[in-house]
Amino acid sequence: MASVRALIADDIETTLQTITVANGYNIALQKVIKHKIIPDEKLDPLWRQALVQFRYAGQTNARDSHHTLATCRYQCQVSMTNNTADNFLMFLDDIEAALDKDSSRGGLDGAGYSVYDTYVQSINMSGSDELDEILDSGDHKELVAILIIIVEYTYVADLLSGS
Repeated sequence: MASVRALIADDIETTLQTITVANGYNIALQKVIKHKIIPDEKLDPLWRQALVQFRYAGQTNARDSHHTLATCRYQCQVSMTNNTADNFLMFLDDIEAALDKDSSRGGLDGAGYSVYDTYVQSINMSGSDELDEILDSGDHKELVAILIIIVEYTYVADLLSGS
């Protein structure tokens, strides 16, 4: 059986891949990279036009009498090259909208777990203080934001694996 955290990551990846203009979003996502953050110099330049990379970043738990209540964090790096700040902000809106369309991750549940909410907890811009910096070549600087995506679910630990 796959890990619940891996299943959630699979669903986030599938959801983000729906971000296209044909699906009513503002920006067409070029690439989603799951489980790692790759340095810019190793990326295909076409992907960097609208890229999302994310990885599992940890979890906190609380207990009630029957279940563990988990708050799972995924660190997400969003980048866009040679575009305007307005387009980048619309791209961030697209990501939040896509994740919120089905915050239970399609009712993702299985033996011992059940997802009940997903949301973007924080968005932090990185890099220059200038959001829409134009380079000498006339191109716009790469815009980057770090998002923390929260997925909340309940589980019964002894049902996740083993016999």
